[in-house]
Amino acid sequence: MRSDDIKTVSELISRMEKELGEDCDWEEVTSPDRSRNFVRELENELSADDFSSLRVLSAAAKCTSRDDVLFSMADGRWRIYHLTYSRNNAAGFPRYREFKDFSAVAEYFIGMNHE
Repeated sequence: MRSDDIKTVSELISRMEKELGEDCDWEEVTSPDRSRNFVRELENELSADDFSSLRVLSAAAKCTSRDDVLFSMADGRWRIYHLTYSRNNAAGFPRYREFKDFSAVAEYFIGMNHE
């Protein structure tokens, strides 16, 4: 399976678990309550203007070894935010990596796991 064959977060995590076994440190966020909690945390860490302009739909996956969370946006973009769990962030925090669509997310994860 190539990265362009992966269409969902569930397929992506499953592929990573198959390839990495216990070294896979990402898990799908399947609980709506857990997703809302991550979205609320992101809202706490960003300015009101930044958060409202994102139109975050949900938290889709969480890294178990770091405070990184994959979020989907209403316009089709995706971002991995490194949450700080702080409201008093310095400029430029929380840091994030943006992807234009889900295929770019899958390509990044699959590429990252083959380096």
